[in-house]
Amino acid sequence: MEHASRAILPQIFAAVLALGGLFWAVLLAGAGAEGGASAFFLSSAYFAPGYLVWFGWIARAFRKMTVPYCMWFWLFSMAYNGFWLFRILADRGRPAPLPTTWWAIATGFSAIAMLFDRNAKSA
Repeated sequence: MEHASRAILPQIFAAVLALGGLFWAVLLAGAGAEGGASAFFLSSAYFAPGYLVWFGWIARAFRKMTVPYCMWFWLFSMAYNGFWLFRILADRGRPAPLPTTWWAIATGFSAIAMLFDRNAKSA
């Protein structure tokens, strides 16, 4: 694969993750809004790191960024999604397939994108 096409892969991963994140952002905001204003703000505060990751995916999908910024961003994305993946897998019950699959994909794509961005001169 040539260098130019490898350089765009993290942006493609970020775009795919941003679209998936849109589904979760709308779903969770809607669930919070059903409980009234206080439930909406409480759920927004609880999921704030996820919204930050989602905004980061959007930004990375459309912008070139410095390699150090990309490394920190992808690391945060992996940590956040990996935490939720670990948490749901460590639960003693049967994990729900949709969130489990989502967190596995988000963690994996973040790790792969980080590897590609790490080898870029400017991501």
